[in-house]
Amino acid sequence: MRTTTRSEYGARLVAARKQAKLTQHELAKKAGMSQSALAEAETTGQGSAYTPQLAAQCRVSAEWLATGEGEMQPATTVWPFDLLTPEQLLSLPPEHLATVQKVALDLLQLSKVTPPSYVTDVDTVAVPRGKSLTGTIPKPNFMKGGSEQRSESQGTPRKAGNGRRGG
Repeated sequence: MRTTTRSEYGARLVAARKQAKLTQHELAKKAGMSQSALAEAETTGQGSAYTPQLAAQCRVSAEWLATGEGEMQPATTVWPFDLLTPEQLLSLPPEHLATVQKVALDLLQLSKVTPPSYVTDVDTVAVPRGKSLTGTIPKPNFMKGGSEQRSESQGTPRKAGNGRRGG
């Protein structure tokens, strides 16, 4: 019979996954990683760039998962968004969830709020090296005011509509 000696991080990860009633396959898919990488993290892992996503999918504290400090379950807080539910946010593909997290961390940095202690290198959050959202974040086109759109060929504003000509 083979015995497995788990790392402390691995033991916490297994406990979180089992508490969430997820298989390795299910959790790996939801977190955007391979099942083999999750299996390795559960046995010999000392931490992972995927820790925030794993914690979110298991609904446990990311700080607890990363360090063992604090409570396993995150403190119950009031959800700060009126137009977005936690379920909607967690249903985003992993790469989009990582982008949301990166933007939030950048906004915290801009407002001089210290991110949690387990976040030490924001480059590990699915952002290509050399790229950063820090600084001025441009407004998406739909937020730039009015209902005018610029015609690419003419460079002149036109009213948004169905694209048909005529009266």
